[in-house]
Amino acid sequence: MTKITNVEVIRLKAKQPSSPNYVWDQPVARPYDKYPESLYDKENWMAIGAGEVVVKITCDEGVYGLGSVGGYKLVPGDIIERQLKPLIMGKNPLQITKLWDAMFQTTIPVGRKGAAIEAISAVDIALWDLFGKLAGQPVYQLLGGRVRDAIPVYCTGSDYEYHKKIGCPNTKIPLPYGAIAGPDGLKKNVEYITKVREILGPDADIMIDCWMSLDLEYAIKLARAIEPLDIRWIEEPFIADDYDDYRRLRDILNPMGILVTGGEHEFTLYGVRDLIEKGCVDIIQTDIWRAGGVTELKNITAYASAHHMKVIPHDHGGAGPAALHITLNSVNSPFAEVLMRNPDTSVFTNQPKPKDGFINVTDGPGFDYEINPDFGDIVE
Repeated sequence: MTKITNVEVIRLKAKQPSSPNYVWDQPVARPYDKYPESLYDKENWMAIGAGEVVVKITCDEGVYGLGSVGGYKLVPGDIIERQLKPLIMGKNPLQITKLWDAMFQTTIPVGRKGAAIEAISAVDIALWDLFGKLAGQPVYQLLGGRVRDAIPVYCTGSDYEYHKKIGCPNTKIPLPYGAIAGPDGLKKNVEYITKVREILGPDADIMIDCWMSLDLEYAIKLARAIEPLDIRWIEEPFIADDYDDYRRLRDILNPMGILVTGGEHEFTLYGVRDLIEKGCVDIIQTDIWRAGGVTELKNITAYASAHHMKVIPHDHGGAGPAALHITLNSVNSPFAEVLMRNPDTSVFTNQPKPKDGFINVTDGPGFDYEINPDFGDIVE
């Protein structure tokens, strides 16, 4: 029986912010903008300088798998080392479902959401990468194979002219100003979104990422102000727990032809179940780091399918192409997000790139990536 012989946590300090053309070239609304001292703090936003954490799981055959945990967050790395590593050492790495459940059950007192689930996600991603390498197959093949040859994409970022240039005009832009900015911020938002529509043209899908920075009144005013601009959806206007306001907003925006989406900051199937059953969103956008890795994102996709709901996972470059493998295998994930970034700022090599409105992954074993030597330096 194959056994896990080592679990390593590798901490990397990034040389530069992970998405320079997304975050740093203009204001981006955030929920804590209510505190003036935190407004647009380039140096400390999410402690970006802390870098990223990679977990490397090696088996007795000398083969290893790589996973990562949310950039800028070092606490999950400690959880992996102190709680998850002793649990999975010596175990069969191919019993992924059993290991996932064991990790979840043992971290309930400090987990259920947050850093513990991110730690489990990183381990799970590494186990699937290891599984693929042992089998000599890409992960999407282990999940049941492709349901599409390539994935239609939309690009997330503020360099929307570049998106159009590379043949990917469908764009999600960060909202510059949240509710705290008041009427003046609302006016600037409308001017900005109008400019984006003028440049991308009438046929491009435009989506607005609000990153939990709105309240219900402001969200309604924003939607009414941009209704003539044919916006496809307003994403994550509130924190994931604000189910009532999500449902109220959806009831107002859907008749206007605008979808309400979210779930990026939700954890596991339990959290997504609430978003779906309470009628909060039109599309689920779980992050593979917060969902619980490949194993739980599969469960989320199946559950959403039973409710005729699309799952478009949040693209986090640090996780590499992991979420894309699930999308390739998912009939209710007909398109994908690509968070635009400089390849040198991705923790893994071999990052898929969008071209002419589509993206694809390689057919190499596992997720077919290695740690990117250009990302940063290993720190203790």
